[in-house]
Formats: sequence, C-alpha cells, structure tokens
Amino acid sequence: MQITFKKYIGFFVFVTLLLALSPAGADEINRTVDKTLLLELINDHRISGTECGGEYQPPAEPLTWNDTLAVAAQIHSDDMYGNDFLAHTGSDGSVLADRIDRVGYDWRTIGENVAMVHREAEYRVVEGWMASPQHCLNIMRGDFEEMGAARSDKFWTQVLAKPRK
Repeated sequence: MQITFKKYIGFFVFVTLLLALSPAGADEINRTVDKTLLLELINDHRISGTECGGEYQPPAEPLTWNDTLAVAAQIHSDDMYGNDFLAHTGSDGSVLADRIDRVGYDWRTIGENVAMVHREAEYRVVEGWMASPQHCLNIMRGDFEEMGAARSDKFWTQVLAKPRK
C-alpha cells in the first residue's frame, strides 16, 4: 500500500563513508539515528521473546549492526522522503533485493520494515513495528543476523539480513 504526502524537493542518494551527494536543502532533513539505542530496543525484544499479533515468538539471537545495510536503508528512506510516499517499492520500481545488491551486500535472507515516526523516534519506531504483526515477525525472525536502519525526517527504513557466508 502506498501513502502519498505533500511533495518535497528532489531525490537524495547517499553512500556512507565513501560518497555523499545531497540536493540543496538536505542539511535541513533529520537523518539522525541513535543506532546503539535502536539496536538495543530491537534486541531487547529478540532476546526476551515477544508476542506478534497475539502469537508468542520465542527468543532469537541478538542482531548486530551492519553499515552497508544502513546505506541501503538510507537510500530508501531518502527516496520515500524526496518523493513523499511510504512503501516497500522504491519510486524507481526497485525492491529490497535491488537496493541491497546495489550497495554490494552479499545476502542469503533479507527483510525490510518501513515506518513514519515524528517524535521520540527510536522508541516510537520500534513500538510501532512491534505493534504490527508482520513487522514484529520480521524483527523476530531467527535467521536474521544483522540489521541497518536509517531515516530521512519522518521516513524510517530497517533492513534485516543474513549474510551469505
């Protein structure tokens, strides 16, 4: 399902640590993510086990942060922000596998959660994902080992994966 919002300027492409290209006015976009806090909140649910849609999900191993997955997440959050939509399919028709392949992550299993959150961001985004049965199940999947997440203003993306080894 795609939700459309008031249009904003441009499209932003972000490549962490190596290259950052940003359109005019990009410094005004809040891209701050407390990755330590976000990972802690997610892992608290994983190591304790939780209910997703009324069905108990057993504990899972904690996730580790992966910067490459965070780049894929940032690209999608920037796209959603720049084109005023909330969806798993990018404005160019890309799906998660396309975005992860583009950043060079060699994956075996992948998943994605998206959200729109304004205030108390890390707490609210995790609270929202855990209240949604499908997002919660994604977070609790035991075969995921790594995650990256990013935001562009209120548009959040979490990418979960198991690398090919």
